Amino acid sequence: YLVYIRKNVANQIMKRLLTVNVITLQFLMAIAVNITGGIESVAVHLFHVVTLVTIASYSFQAVISFSLLTGVLLGSVYTLEHFGVLHHFPRYTDASMGIFGNAEATVFNSITTIAWIILVATFGAVIGSMIRQRENEILAERHRISVILRDLPDGILLVDRAGRLIFINPAAEYITGISSEKVLNRVFTPKEKIPEFSRIYDLLFTEPQAASTDLPVSGFPSFDYVVGGKDREHMFQ
Repeated sequence: YLVYIRKNVANQIMKRLLTVNVITLQFLMAIAVNITGGIESVAVHLFHVVTLVTIASYSFQAVISFSLLTGVLLGSVYTLEHFGVLHHFPRYTDASMGIFGNAEATVFNSITTIAWIILVATFGAVIGSMIRQRENEILAERHRISVILRDLPDGILLVDRAGRLIFINPAAEYITGISSEKVLNRVFTPKEKIPEFSRIYDLLFTEPQAASTDLPVSGFPSFDYVVGGKDREHMFQ
Protein backbone atom coordinates (compact mmCIF):
# COMPACT_ATOMS: atom_id res chain seq x y z
CA TYR A 1 0.00 0.00 0.00
CA LEU A 2 2.83 2.40 0.85
CA VAL A 3 4.53 1.62 -2.46
CA TYR A 4 1.25 2.30 -4.26
CA ILE A 5 0.73 5.74 -2.67
CA ARG A 6 4.40 6.77 -2.54
CA LYS A 7 3.87 9.51 -5.14
CA ASN A 8 1.80 11.33 -2.50
CA VAL A 9 4.21 10.71 0.39
CA ALA A 10 7.73 12.03 0.94
CA ASN A 11 10.20 9.33 -0.06
CA GLN A 12 12.06 9.31 3.27
CA ILE A 13 8.85 9.03 5.29
CA MET A 14 7.61 6.23 3.03
CA LYS A 15 10.89 4.31 3.38
CA ARG A 16 10.87 4.62 7.18
CA LEU A 17 7.27 3.46 7.48
CA LEU A 18 7.89 0.60 5.07
CA THR A 19 11.03 -0.48 6.95
CA VAL A 20 9.16 -0.56 10.28
CA ASN A 21 6.39 -2.50 8.57
CA VAL A 22 8.75 -5.09 7.07
CA ILE A 23 10.73 -5.67 10.30
CA THR A 24 7.50 -6.00 12.31
CA LEU A 25 6.20 -8.47 9.73
CA GLN A 26 9.40 -10.51 9.98
CA PHE A 27 9.08 -10.82 13.77
CA LEU A 28 5.39 -11.71 13.53
CA MET A 29 6.18 -14.41 10.96
CA ALA A 30 8.94 -15.79 13.20
CA ILE A 31 6.32 -16.12 15.96
CA ALA A 32 3.98 -17.80 13.46
CA VAL A 33 6.71 -20.30 12.58
CA ASN A 34 7.25 -21.03 16.28
CA ILE A 35 3.59 -21.76 17.06
CA THR A 36 3.02 -23.80 13.88
CA GLY A 37 5.80 -26.30 14.38
CA GLY A 38 9.16 -24.56 14.28
CA ILE A 39 11.47 -26.46 11.96
CA GLU A 40 8.46 -28.55 10.87
CA SER A 41 6.41 -25.47 9.95
CA VAL A 42 5.46 -24.62 6.36
CA ALA A 43 4.74 -21.02 7.46
CA VAL A 44 8.40 -20.32 6.78
CA HIS A 45 7.51 -19.80 3.12
CA LEU A 46 5.53 -16.71 4.09
CA PHE A 47 8.90 -14.98 4.38
CA HIS A 48 8.97 -14.88 0.58
CA VAL A 49 6.30 -12.19 0.86
CA VAL A 50 8.82 -10.06 2.75
CA THR A 51 11.42 -10.78 0.07
CA LEU A 52 9.08 -9.65 -2.72
CA VAL A 53 8.20 -6.44 -0.86
CA THR A 54 11.85 -5.59 -0.26
CA ILE A 55 12.81 -6.37 -3.87
CA ALA A 56 10.18 -3.90 -5.06
CA SER A 57 11.22 -1.14 -2.67
CA TYR A 58 14.87 -1.37 -1.62
CA SER A 59 18.40 -1.53 -2.97
CA PHE A 60 20.35 -4.74 -3.50
CA GLN A 61 22.20 -4.37 -0.20
CA ALA A 62 18.98 -3.73 1.74
CA VAL A 63 17.26 -6.80 0.26
CA ILE A 64 20.18 -9.01 1.32
CA SER A 65 20.18 -7.39 4.78
CA PHE A 66 16.49 -8.15 5.27
CA SER A 67 16.99 -11.75 4.12
CA LEU A 68 19.90 -12.16 6.57
CA LEU A 69 17.66 -10.82 9.37
CA THR A 70 15.10 -13.46 8.36
CA GLY A 71 17.83 -16.09 8.61
CA VAL A 72 18.82 -14.88 12.08
CA LEU A 73 15.20 -14.93 13.28
CA LEU A 74 14.54 -18.43 11.94
CA GLY A 75 17.86 -19.75 13.22
CA SER A 76 17.05 -18.31 16.64
CA VAL A 77 13.58 -19.91 16.70
CA TYR A 78 14.99 -23.31 15.71
CA THR A 79 17.85 -23.10 18.21
CA LEU A 80 15.74 -21.86 21.14
CA GLU A 81 13.13 -24.55 20.50
CA HIS A 82 15.79 -27.24 20.26
CA PHE A 83 17.25 -26.32 23.65
CA GLY A 84 13.83 -25.91 25.26
CA VAL A 85 14.01 -22.14 25.78
CA LEU A 86 10.96 -21.77 23.55
CA HIS A 87 8.17 -24.30 23.81
CA HIS A 88 7.97 -26.54 20.75
CA PHE A 89 4.49 -26.81 19.27
CA PRO A 90 4.58 -29.98 17.17
CA ARG A 91 3.02 -29.65 13.76
CA TYR A 92 1.67 -33.18 13.90
CA THR A 93 -0.86 -34.67 16.31
CA ASP A 94 1.66 -37.34 17.17
CA ALA A 95 4.75 -35.48 18.35
CA SER A 96 6.89 -38.53 17.59
CA MET A 97 6.33 -37.84 13.87
CA GLY A 98 8.39 -34.67 14.16
CA ILE A 99 12.09 -34.46 13.35
CA PHE A 100 13.42 -32.80 16.50
CA GLY A 101 14.63 -36.14 17.74
CA ASN A 102 17.07 -36.28 14.83
CA ALA A 103 19.75 -33.64 15.35
CA GLU A 104 21.25 -34.07 11.87
CA ALA A 105 17.86 -33.66 10.17
CA THR A 106 17.08 -30.62 12.30
CA VAL A 107 20.35 -28.87 11.43
CA PHE A 108 20.05 -29.82 7.74
CA ASN A 109 16.47 -28.53 7.48
CA SER A 110 17.33 -25.33 9.31
CA ILE A 111 20.29 -24.54 7.06
CA THR A 112 18.40 -25.50 3.90
CA THR A 113 15.39 -23.32 4.75
CA ILE A 114 17.46 -20.27 5.64
CA ALA A 115 19.76 -20.70 2.63
CA TRP A 116 16.75 -20.98 0.32
CA ILE A 117 15.30 -17.69 1.60
CA ILE A 118 18.65 -15.90 1.19
CA LEU A 119 19.13 -17.41 -2.29
CA VAL A 120 15.70 -16.22 -3.44
CA ALA A 121 16.38 -12.78 -1.97
CA THR A 122 19.76 -12.56 -3.72
CA PHE A 123 18.32 -13.62 -7.07
CA GLY A 124 15.42 -11.19 -6.70
CA ALA A 125 17.75 -8.37 -5.68
CA VAL A 126 19.93 -8.91 -8.75
CA ILE A 127 16.92 -8.94 -11.07
CA GLY A 128 15.43 -5.90 -9.34
CA SER A 129 18.73 -4.04 -9.63
CA MET A 130 18.96 -4.83 -13.35
CA ILE A 131 15.38 -3.63 -13.92
CA ARG A 132 15.97 -0.38 -12.02
CA GLN A 133 19.19 0.24 -13.96
CA ARG A 134 17.34 -0.28 -17.24
CA GLU A 135 14.55 2.02 -16.08
CA ASN A 136 17.09 4.72 -15.24
CA GLU A 137 18.65 4.39 -18.70
CA ILE A 138 15.24 4.69 -20.35
CA LEU A 139 14.34 7.71 -18.23
CA ALA A 140 17.68 9.37 -19.03
CA GLU A 141 17.17 8.79 -22.76
CA ARG A 142 13.62 10.08 -22.56
CA HIS A 143 14.88 13.16 -20.73
CA ARG A 144 17.47 13.84 -23.44
CA ILE A 145 14.87 13.52 -26.19
CA SER A 146 12.47 15.72 -24.23
CA VAL A 147 15.13 18.43 -23.86
CA ILE A 148 15.87 18.35 -27.59
CA LEU A 149 12.19 18.54 -28.55
CA ARG A 150 11.49 21.25 -25.98
CA ASP A 151 14.18 23.53 -27.37
CA LEU A 152 13.24 23.16 -31.04
CA PRO A 153 11.77 26.30 -32.67
CA ASP A 154 9.11 24.13 -34.35
CA GLY A 155 5.90 23.41 -32.51
CA ILE A 156 5.60 19.73 -31.62
CA LEU A 157 2.66 17.77 -30.21
CA LEU A 158 2.95 14.08 -29.32
CA VAL A 159 -0.26 12.08 -29.06
CA ASP A 160 -0.54 8.37 -28.23
CA ARG A 161 -2.92 5.89 -29.88
CA ALA A 162 -5.64 6.65 -27.35
CA GLY A 163 -5.61 10.34 -28.29
CA ARG A 164 -3.83 11.37 -25.07
CA LEU A 165 -1.57 14.40 -25.45
CA ILE A 166 1.70 13.26 -23.91
CA PHE A 167 4.00 16.13 -24.95
CA ILE A 168 3.76 19.75 -26.08
CA ASN A 169 6.83 21.94 -26.42
CA PRO A 170 7.02 25.72 -25.71
CA ALA A 171 6.82 26.57 -29.42
CA ALA A 172 3.54 24.66 -29.70
CA GLU A 173 2.29 26.38 -26.55
CA TYR A 174 2.98 29.75 -28.20
CA ILE A 175 1.29 28.74 -31.46
CA THR A 176 -1.84 27.47 -29.76
CA GLY A 177 -1.84 29.97 -26.92
CA ILE A 178 -2.46 27.11 -24.46
CA SER A 179 -0.14 26.15 -21.59
CA SER A 180 1.01 22.55 -21.22
CA GLU A 181 -0.42 22.30 -17.68
CA LYS A 182 -3.95 22.53 -19.08
CA VAL A 183 -3.68 19.91 -21.81
CA LEU A 184 -0.99 17.35 -20.89
CA ASN A 185 -2.43 13.85 -20.44
CA ARG A 186 -5.85 15.01 -21.65
CA VAL A 187 -7.54 12.75 -24.19
CA PHE A 188 -8.60 14.46 -27.43
CA THR A 189 -11.16 12.91 -29.77
CA PRO A 190 -12.78 14.45 -32.86
CA LYS A 191 -16.26 13.77 -31.44
CA GLU A 192 -15.81 15.91 -28.35
CA LYS A 193 -14.47 19.42 -28.88
CA ILE A 194 -13.88 21.73 -25.91
CA PRO A 195 -13.91 25.40 -27.03
CA GLU A 196 -11.09 26.33 -24.63
CA PHE A 197 -8.77 23.95 -26.50
CA SER A 198 -10.12 24.53 -30.00
CA ARG A 199 -6.68 25.23 -31.48
CA ILE A 200 -5.41 21.84 -30.26
CA TYR A 201 -8.42 20.17 -31.87
CA ASP A 202 -7.76 22.12 -35.06
CA LEU A 203 -4.17 20.94 -35.15
CA LEU A 204 -5.08 17.33 -34.52
CA PHE A 205 -8.24 16.92 -36.56
CA THR A 206 -8.38 19.57 -39.34
CA GLU A 207 -8.63 17.93 -42.74
CA PRO A 208 -5.78 18.80 -45.15
CA GLN A 209 -6.61 21.62 -47.55
CA ALA A 210 -3.99 20.76 -50.13
CA ALA A 211 -2.97 17.14 -49.97
CA SER A 212 0.31 16.25 -51.66
CA THR A 213 -0.09 12.54 -52.15
CA ASP A 214 2.29 12.41 -55.08
CA LEU A 215 5.35 13.25 -52.97
CA PRO A 216 7.99 10.45 -52.98
CA VAL A 217 7.96 9.76 -49.24
CA SER A 218 8.10 6.44 -47.43
CA GLY A 219 5.83 7.45 -44.56
CA PHE A 220 2.59 9.37 -44.33
CA PRO A 221 2.00 11.88 -47.18
CA SER A 222 2.70 15.53 -46.45
CA PHE A 223 -0.08 18.10 -46.58
CA ASP A 224 -0.73 21.75 -45.79
CA TYR A 225 -3.58 23.24 -43.77
CA VAL A 226 -4.56 26.48 -42.07
CA VAL A 227 -5.51 26.68 -38.40
CA GLY A 228 -7.15 29.57 -36.58
CA GLY A 229 -9.20 32.58 -37.48
CA LYS A 230 -8.24 35.93 -38.98
CA ASP A 231 -6.78 37.19 -35.72
CA ARG A 232 -4.49 34.18 -35.33
CA GLU A 233 -4.05 32.27 -38.54
CA HIS A 234 -1.23 29.79 -39.10
CA MET A 235 -0.20 27.72 -42.07
CA PHE A 236 1.07 24.24 -41.21
CA GLN A 237 2.71 21.45 -43.17
